[in-house]
Amino acid sequence: MTVNVIGCSFDRNANIDSIIQNIRGTLILRRTIFSNNTAKYGTVSVSNGGSISFANTCFVGNGGSSGIGPSGTVVIDGNSILALNDRNYGEENTVDSSCRDIFFSSSGECEVFSGTECIETSTVMPNTIETLSPTYAPLEPSTPFPSSNPTAKPSRQKNTATDVFAGGTGDSIADICSIEYY
Repeated sequence: MTVNVIGCSFDRNANIDSIIQNIRGTLILRRTIFSNNTAKYGTVSVSNGGSISFANTCFVGNGGSSGIGPSGTVVIDGNSILALNDRNYGEENTVDSSCRDIFFSSSGECEVFSGTECIETSTVMPNTIETLSPTYAPLEPSTPFPSSNPTAKPSRQKNTATDVFAGGTGDSIADICSIEYY
């Protein structure tokens, strides 16, 4: 399964494992912000042959401790792939290792986020809604905004993410953003 998360904000969530946990899938994050989240195994984790590509994504003030060894803000196991790390940024993330960016759990290596500053929220999410639980919007194909010529709808089936993410506790803010999976 492939999940695209575009222009979203994950703020003040708490989860036992990770805020987003990718197991054997393909995860693509673009122009997304993770802030003030708490999770044991990293804000985002990729395992069991999964892959992650992320660009212009910001991680600020996230934390957690696995209690079983080192972790990172993004954790990738030995069977999984980091396909793209482009202009991502991290600041004030707390983890139980010296790697506050991308941690490869099998080798213990750390790769730093490649961005030098956090993207501006106003350019990521023009419309935000504060909620007590995640809010999901009908999805349209990704088109740079504003656009007078939106792209055509994809031919493959696309689903909304109402049943993809579960298990968080506490107050959260979710923005109307694009989350699609196929």
